[in-house]
Amino acid sequence: ELDKLSAECGMIFEDFELRNTNSHLSVSTGQKALFLESGTLKKEDLTLHLVTHYREETVDDTTPSSRSGSEIITEDHYLDPDKDIIIEKNEDGYTYSIENADWDYGFYIYAEEGSAAIKNEYVHIPDIKDGYFNPKDKENDRKLLMTWVEQDDGTYALSESTHRTIPLFTDSGMLLISE
Repeated sequence: ELDKLSAECGMIFEDFELRNTNSHLSVSTGQKALFLESGTLKKEDLTLHLVTHYREETVDDTTPSSRSGSEIITEDHYLDPDKDIIIEKNEDGYTYSIENADWDYGFYIYAEEGSAAIKNEYVHIPDIKDGYFNPKDKENDRKLLMTWVEQDDGTYALSESTHRTIPLFTDSGMLLISE
């Protein structure tokens, strides 16, 4: 559908948010479209902001001359929040993991005002396989101090303390209460 629209309008759509929804659309060179739906998930004292469904559409022949006759190949991927995202609270903090190895998206951690989670700062220790931090081992100096930053809507985002950036949590790791 988007390929047809691109051909008819003579333009390529790239990265736009759909108003009044939790959806995002990205189209690259008229050959591939990616539709993302995001949502929130409550786990323990935390609110996770994450992609819950993504749909990819590609054409089987990417040459411009045959694009209009190409077959569109569609892949739908859904997140099962109960099975795919694990957050466990313990006396030291939280452990987290994404159990679906094929899932390409992580999550952001937020908390509501009054949540027990925002009473502490945390040290983030990602597992070795985490692509964003890529530590050599769990005991190295790549541990990141995390703090809560209030957002415009009154919620709090778990942020890296030094730069106040909100990291995308992927794979698995621990959030230990900072002493």
